[in-house]
Parts: sequence; C-alpha cells; structure tokens
Amino acid sequence: MPQDVKTSFSEEKKKLKEMSFKEKRWYIWEYYKVPIVAGVIILAVLGSLINTWFINPPKKPVLFIAWSGGVFWEELLMDFADALSEGIDHDPDREEVVVSSFMASDDPQVAMVNFQRMVAMLTAGEIDIMILGRDDVLGHAEAEFISPLDDILTEVKLRDPIIYESVMDKILLANKPDFSDQNQIDDTQAQAMHAFGIDLSGNEFLTNIGFYEQELYFTVAITSGQTENVIRALMMIYGY
Repeated sequence: MPQDVKTSFSEEKKKLKEMSFKEKRWYIWEYYKVPIVAGVIILAVLGSLINTWFINPPKKPVLFIAWSGGVFWEELLMDFADALSEGIDHDPDREEVVVSSFMASDDPQVAMVNFQRMVAMLTAGEIDIMILGRDDVLGHAEAEFISPLDDILTEVKLRDPIIYESVMDKILLANKPDFSDQNQIDDTQAQAMHAFGIDLSGNEFLTNIGFYEQELYFTVAITSGQTENVIRALMMIYGY
C-alpha cells in the first residue's frame, strides 16, 4: 500500500477516535454519502438481477395467444389461458400459457403501437396462435402473418377424426390474391386456396368460459415454433 494512502487512513482513524458517536455518524454520512448511496444502489440492482435470473425467474410462455378481435373483458383472457393450461404439458412453476390483447383502437397512435408490437413479436417467433376477425384473417393471410393450417389439420385428423370433421365445417379459405366472397369461387380457385382460419362462433369451450358469440377465428402465426401445443390447444377448443 502506498505511503500516502496509509497516512490518509491513519488520519481518518485518529479523527474518528476523537469523535462522539453522533459526530462519527454525521462525519461518515457527510463525507462518504456518495459512495454509500452508490454502494446501496449497486447492491439493490445486483439483488434484483440475482432474484430475476436465479431465484424467481419469470415464467416462460409455452403457448402465446394474441387476441385481436371481438369484444371481451380482460378477465376472460386470463380464464381462457387457465383453461388451456390444463391441456398443455408444462411446468406450472416455470412455464405458462399467455393470452394477450392486441385490440384495435380508435386512437391512431395506440393502434400503431399495438400493430408494431404484434409485428415485432411475430418476427421474433413469440406468437403462436392469433384470434382474429374474418377480415383480419384474410388480410393477415395476404400479409403472410399467419400460416396455412393444412399440416396441423392433417395431424388433427390422425389423432381424432371426429374433431377433424367438426373443424372442417368451420374453416375459412384464403389465398393471394384475396377472394373477398368465399361463397363464389370456381373449382380452380378452390384448389389454390388453403384453410387459414377456423370459425369460433358458438364454440362451447369459449361459451363456458364466458365469451358471448362473435365471429372470430382461430389462426396460427407463421413464425410459431410450438406446433405440438398449438395442436393440443386446437383439439381442446374444438373437442369440448
């Protein structure tokens, strides 16, 4: 240790010895409050990071559902997530099913923020299922935000033909370019089209949670990496 540092320590110790307790407390706070406050802040930040990373890490989504259609109460989204959790294989202490609202808004700024958030999450592969209105299904299919359901429906058919048959009565076809009138297409066009949405109107699973009947569709995000959980969710919702 350099001599000047030793001398400084000695002088500080001598000063403190000659002071009363009250004087020592005032002296230490007056001259060392900056490093003391900085040290407390650093310890608090480190403690928070350790708690977040190791002790109580946030739960990871095993299935993320973006709800962007219809009218509902936020509590219903939580009930929907809880109901689906019962059929999704996951560790409840570390993983969860998440249902988040991406509702449109009359405020252009809010609408833009919601849209940008959705696109960012789609790009990152963080959204698995999207609940959309009919027009949004057709628009999202054209924009390649959602995926054709061909492979998923094939798997559902193998697992439960009864659910498959009930679902096939509810599919919404779409393609590029978008055909606005789904009831007036010829055979050639029909062969080129794919199932992009499944109608949720009158769905018992949703009705029992508390949703009233609306024209909404089950769709799958094109970047989803949770195919198995998407299939399980679909079979829970339509096999109720």
